[in-house]
Amino acid sequence: MKQSNLPRNIEQPLNFETVWRMFRETREQMQETDRRMKELQKTVGKVTNTLGDIVEGFMSSDIHLLFRKYGYSFNITSQNKVFRDKNNKFLAEVDAFLENGDYVMLVEVKSKLRPEDITEQIDRLQTVREIFDKRGDKRKLLGSIASPKISESQLVAIRKRGLYAVIPSEENVKVYPDEANFRAKEW
Repeated sequence: MKQSNLPRNIEQPLNFETVWRMFRETREQMQETDRRMKELQKTVGKVTNTLGDIVEGFMSSDIHLLFRKYGYSFNITSQNKVFRDKNNKFLAEVDAFLENGDYVMLVEVKSKLRPEDITEQIDRLQTVREIFDKRGDKRKLLGSIASPKISESQLVAIRKRGLYAVIPSEENVKVYPDEANFRAKEW
C-alpha cells in the first residue's frame, strides 16, 4: 500500500472544507507572523534611534572644547541644524554645528562609520558652502566626523580628505589627527 505524504496529525479526510480550513489557518498564522515582525521592526528602530541620540549627545556636548588645541575657539554650538532653501526644500542637516566669527565646523556623528559617510560629509560641506556663498557668509568651513569606533584605514581616509575625526579614548574623547600642526581643508 502506498504511504501518504500528508501530515499524520490530519485525522479528517481531505475534502474541500478541510483544505479550505487549512488555508485559512495558514493565512492567520502568516498574518500573526507579519504583525509580530512589524512590532519587532518598530522596537529595533526605537533602539537604533536611541543609540544614535546617545552617541550624538555624548559626542557633541563639549565637542567645541576639543578643537582649541588646533587654534579654534568656537563660541556657538548648535545640534541638528537644518538648512532649507527659500521654498523650504531640505538641503542639508548637520549633527553638531560649531561656529565663531571666522570658522564653522560641521560635525557628522555616526554610531557606526561607513566608508560612504566620509564622502557624504564632503558633499554636505560643499552644499553648506554654496548656501553660505548665496547668503554672503564668508566664514571658512571645516569638517569633522565623530564616531565611537573608527578604524585605522578610516582615520587615514578622513585625514586625506582634510577632515578631523573625533573618537573616544580611554577616559575622554580625542580629535585625530592629534598633531597640533594639522590643518584641515577649508571650504
